[in-house]
Amino acid sequence: MLLKIGRIVGVTGGIIGVILIPMITHGYLFAQTFAMIGDAFSRLGNLFLGVPEQEKMSESNIKQQLILLLAAFLFSVLGIVGSIIAKNRPKLGSTFIYLAAIGGFVCTLENYFLVPGILLLMAGTMILVDLADPESKKRTETNTKVDVTDQKDKKV
Repeated sequence: MLLKIGRIVGVTGGIIGVILIPMITHGYLFAQTFAMIGDAFSRLGNLFLGVPEQEKMSESNIKQQLILLLAAFLFSVLGIVGSIIAKNRPKLGSTFIYLAAIGGFVCTLENYFLVPGILLLMAGTMILVDLADPESKKRTETNTKVDVTDQKDKKV
């Protein structure tokens, strides 16, 4: 049961990340554009007033932030893939989900990935707890045996 819930929560967290990161990136670019325009007017005013020039905004910082947001987007996609894989291979799926959550937190370094990251961590934990449950293992083994038997009957 936790496997199904974990998969749903994982897909939800990944989708929220996939939707949220482009919105943040667009807003970040929009804000940086206005900051550069404001910086240009400030420099022009300082030139006429004779005020010493201040530091200008670093374009490499903007590019670095955008690359990190793109990586967070890809980690969200990895979380969705992990949730889908978790049906057949729960250990691999939960590993992908944990990598997506931790990678998203590291890439954004701010609260951008807070909701998707928490949902992905919860999903990975639910899937691992479901793996540790002995009843879940029995259900999985029973389903596997039934599938094998069905395949033998089809061949005959």
